[in-house]
Amino acid sequence: MARGPVSPLSLAHGDSGGDRPDTPLHWTASNHDLDVAVAVIAGGADLNWVPEYAEGTPLDAARGEGTQRENVIGWLQEIGAQATRPQD
Repeated sequence: MARGPVSPLSLAHGDSGGDRPDTPLHWTASNHDLDVAVAVIAGGADLNWVPEYAEGTPLDAARGEGTQRENVIGWLQEIGAQATRPQD
């Protein structure tokens, strides 16, 4: 069943409109998409939210093995993102 467009407000609060449990900010941080991360934060996403199923914050996701992209990591740190895990 197809869904219509997902609103920025629902994106900000964790409804990605798909089957993945990731919040949009966790997903975009781990996929190094800075432009989307900026839009999701502008839509009101909680910068440091750790959902029950996640292992850390969006900053932790950006720092994950195989996903490190300095542009997203640096930007998240600049706007006050916190990590729950020590940096490797």
